[in-house]
Amino acid sequence: MQEPTILDKAFHVIMRRMVETGQAPFYTELASGLGLSVEEGRKTLHDLYMIKLFSGSYFTRRMDPDYVSHMFEYMREMGKTMKEIGKSGPFWRRPKQ
Repeated sequence: MQEPTILDKAFHVIMRRMVETGQAPFYTELASGLGLSVEEGRKTLHDLYMIKLFSGSYFTRRMDPDYVSHMFEYMREMGKTMKEIGKSGPFWRRPKQ
């Protein structure tokens, strides 16, 4: 079995903290939990693709009164983000009819 990567460990620390307290850790707490410097903790948190994906407009602007009229714009943004983080392969595409 492969050794867990730093992102695997970071995800574990974040999920454990959320289960215990109901809140995600701040990057300084993440760094401490992983034995990293504060700057390395910040970079690790930034590298977690789920944070990048779920912090996009498609998710954060849901309560805006004009959300529906901007939905396609937000979906294009989400598509670009998915491509950036490597989630644009065949598994993620709709099958051709």
